[in-house]
Amino acid sequence: MRSKHVLWLLGLGMFLCSACEPLGGEWYIDIKNDSSEEILVATGCKKENRLIYLTTEFPAQEDLSLQRVLPGQERSYIQPYHLMVLDDNALLAIFIISPEVYENYSWEEIGEKEMFLKKYVFRYGDMRAKYPITYPKDYD
Repeated sequence: MRSKHVLWLLGLGMFLCSACEPLGGEWYIDIKNDSSEEILVATGCKKENRLIYLTTEFPAQEDLSLQRVLPGQERSYIQPYHLMVLDDNALLAIFIISPEVYENYSWEEIGEKEMFLKKYVFRYGDMRAKYPITYPKDYD
């Protein structure tokens, strides 16, 4: 009787853990653009040894992955979930950049001079709630 109870609890635990993994094997952040201008979105993800680490640093050119979000549009920023190194306490930065700055300056210069419109920093565990990040709303 006791072993059936233990097996049942193990099965329930495995089901609950599998429910945490996003569908399609992808990790995402919803971005909503409430401004009247198009924006570009980048995360502080760092790619190393075929894995993706969360960071609050401005991404290097080789780690760059941009999402274009039109005014009034909501988009999902997607990365392959199975490649993510996940820690609920890890901090992740979201950078909002204007297309004009991106087209007229080098990526290194944008980062060095902090030429982004906004930087949001979130704890990964909070991001899993899947609420959209809304620009230009201030979360500070």
